[in-house]
Amino acid sequence: MQGKSVVLSTVVLVALILVMQPSAVSGVESGVAVPVSTKAVALDGRWTSSGEWQDGAEIEVSGAFFRLKHDDSCIYVLGDYVGDGQLNTNDVAWIYFDTLSNGGTKPQTDDYAFSIQWLSTSGVTLLMQIGTGTDWADASAIHAGASSNDASSDPYSTSPHMIYEFKIPNSIFQPNTASIRARLSLHEGKTNAWLTWPAETGRTNPSEWNQLDFPVPVPEFSWEMLALALSLGASLPLLRSCSRKSPSSRMTR
Repeated sequence: MQGKSVVLSTVVLVALILVMQPSAVSGVESGVAVPVSTKAVALDGRWTSSGEWQDGAEIEVSGAFFRLKHDDSCIYVLGDYVGDGQLNTNDVAWIYFDTLSNGGTKPQTDDYAFSIQWLSTSGVTLLMQIGTGTDWADASAIHAGASSNDASSDPYSTSPHMIYEFKIPNSIFQPNTASIRARLSLHEGKTNAWLTWPAETGRTNPSEWNQLDFPVPVPEFSWEMLALALSLGASLPLLRSCSRKSPSSRMTR
């Protein structure tokens, strides 16, 4: 009987741990769940290895791919523009976040825009904007980013093409944010063509943007996990007795 009690206690504890693990928060039907990062991002504007971004949520658009993931401090975004095969002046990537997911037809003060821009082929410029309630206003960039046309380790295509990597601090979000609205945009300098997700959306109309959902933050479970650890610790003796882990010429759209 004692052995059966030990087995039952162990099963219950394991079941509780599984139930209390963070899970994706459901959003609108067309929303995208952004997972927690399990692989470090080198932030060098390319796939440092073919597995660097494999743990990110994938969004495919015509001629390009986006990947997104996050950790306790930042959200990471990859723009892999397979269709843009040459580095040119005015090659640009933009990331837009409506951090309160409150929509609206004008950028609000909780809305942010982050950019990596090739204003010349000698290097990139980082630009950030914040909503004012009526439009966008330039602000000091708080994000990091890199870009190149080095696709040597790219699982989509190893032919040279434009790649962008963003690292954006979680400080722009409210504590325990579960979902936001977002817009992703790429510009090909040679043809002056824009590619956006969601398609046919504007940079000044957050109500048109799509939903991103995040796993429930781990810190919310700290006390419960502590209680489980104590319970498991209390059962260990019994287990042993039975048997012995910003420039003016910017590109905006």
